[in-house]
Amino acid sequence: MTDVISSDLAAARVHEQILERLAALEAENATSKVTVADLTTTGPGATGQLASTVLDESVSRRGLFRRLGAAMAAGAGLALGGTVLRPDTAAAAEGAFTGSDSVPALTVDQTGTGDGIRSLTASGPGLNSQSQDSVGVFGVSHTKNGILGLAFGTGLNGVMGKTSSATSSGVYGENDAGGYGVAGRSNEADGTGVWGDSLSGIGVKATGGRAPLLLVPSASVGAPSSGSHTKGEICIDSNGVLWLCTVGDGNNVGTWAQAITGGVNGMGSANTTLSSSGQPLRAIATGTTGEALVGQTTNASNPSSAVYGNGNGTGPSVNGVATGTGAGVYGQVTNSANGAAGVQGTTSGTGSGVVGLITNNANSAAAVRGATSGMGYGVQGQVTNPSNASAAVLGTTAGIGIGVFGQITNAASAAAAVRGSTVGTGSAVTGINTHASSGRGGFFQGPSAALRLAPASGSHPSSGLAGDLFVDSSNNLWFCKGGSTWVQAA
Repeated sequence: MTDVISSDLAAARVHEQILERLAALEAENATSKVTVADLTTTGPGATGQLASTVLDESVSRRGLFRRLGAAMAAGAGLALGGTVLRPDTAAAAEGAFTGSDSVPALTVDQTGTGDGIRSLTASGPGLNSQSQDSVGVFGVSHTKNGILGLAFGTGLNGVMGKTSSATSSGVYGENDAGGYGVAGRSNEADGTGVWGDSLSGIGVKATGGRAPLLLVPSASVGAPSSGSHTKGEICIDSNGVLWLCTVGDGNNVGTWAQAITGGVNGMGSANTTLSSSGQPLRAIATGTTGEALVGQTTNASNPSSAVYGNGNGTGPSVNGVATGTGAGVYGQVTNSANGAAGVQGTTSGTGSGVVGLITNNANSAAAVRGATSGMGYGVQGQVTNPSNASAAVLGTTAGIGIGVFGQITNAASAAAAVRGSTVGTGSAVTGINTHASSGRGGFFQGPSAALRLAPASGSHPSSGLAGDLFVDSSNNLWFCKGGSTWVQAA
């Protein structure tokens, strides 16, 4: 299509240049080179009376066209009501032409390479063709464009269609095959192929049986990385991802953001960043089921988090708030072979890895609760630093309750509610009361016994600390008064 338009444009410009050159020559040489004899022999039936007419027309558009037609369109004929006229007679033909159903009102028979009809006016329409019940202008070409319009001025249109009907189109294109109904192309780097504009309505409206709009994907992944772009441009990359130019003045590549749509957004290896001075992302689920936000890793060898929060401020990196009956933060591991925690807190700072905080004074629930249906611990505290003298599990209360509480609700369980175990030289369990004047380090109560000391496999140690109690293999109770002094108590 481009080659055909270019060929027509070139031919039209050559004709226009010939006309301009011919006009200049006619103006310069009208007196010297046009004689009465020459004029009286121009055309059939010429007389001396025709000389003034020809002289007046020597620099007119019609006179120029007559000479151009005679020079370029040799062999061309004009038929009026079936009568063929020669080029010079056709150029001067005037008046109304009447045809019939079988005979056209005007027929141009051009056997050469020139124009069939050329109409030149000073200010009026070059060609005014009207029809009551059919098309106003019908153009057919077997090798070129059916109709070609050229505009050489600034702000003009090569072809313009206009209508005042609300149900009609200014310009309409129709294709009965698989091509385009209307096509537009710009050969300039900053040009626009098709422009749609409406003063108060919609600039471009598209409908389609298969889809209303097709954006052809680019050959690369991601947003454009070169060229000059303007805010408002959109493009589709080779992965089918939609990108929007949010900052750009047409002088550089601009700033592009990925447009997140419903459904699956295939991003390939590209990262998507949401940046805002407020809340960059807010997900709201209004249904009766379904999570507001889901993070999922589908690669079994991926060690990264499905949801990652990184905070450089004073607030938490991840914050879960529940105003209903659910959990504020919920972590779940469904893989039976997975040894990782459902929720894990890690810190390289001086704060706690995980903190459970209750701000409701009437709430009697635990700030941190661990529950298991398996064979492991409900809550486990672990210190891996050999130089750390802190407790693996610490319970602190400013109220009147217990700092650390262990409870077994299974009546068939013979295990201890609280147990301490160590491979070092210190006590497995220590109870210390730091009150200045009263209180006890330990309190024991039970229907079978308040306290049980397990018998050893031999006799008491040779030395101990004052206050040690020891039961030997013979079930004798010994009390150490300090050093090697042991007293049998029972």
